Amino acid sequence: MADVNVHQDPISDLVVFRVTGMPEAAELIDVASAHFRQTPSRYVLWDLRQAEMNAITLEDMRELARRASDFADARRTPHTAIVVGDQSKRLLMRLYEAVAENEQANVIYRIFDEPGEAYDWFGAAGMRRNCA
Repeated sequence: MADVNVHQDPISDLVVFRVTGMPEAAELIDVASAHFRQTPSRYVLWDLRQAEMNAITLEDMRELARRASDFADARRTPHTAIVVGDQSKRLLMRLYEAVAENEQANVIYRIFDEPGEAYDWFGAAGMRRNCA
């Protein structure tokens, strides 16, 4: 079981999902689906630094990629940053990135160790920073 904190910044067209604990794919899908049905944010940051990703299987990755693809068109050039914080999660998320590419998910993914790197990437992609 995991806790997923969702923070949306409509000015930047950004949503941040902070995951703690050990999520199951269904939990991640439910949280993301609920958000994207209401607000198809262009920029997404998944902060997995406090998550234990051991329960995610290859089939889970396929389903996550398929569901991400379902919302991609509404997100207009969707950019998704995955912040991992350690080597084992980086390797796991690289596998996810390859699975998503194989499933033809129309999402641009990048993996980072720190949130600041992800924000820099979003800025290079055109995200406006909320200075308020």
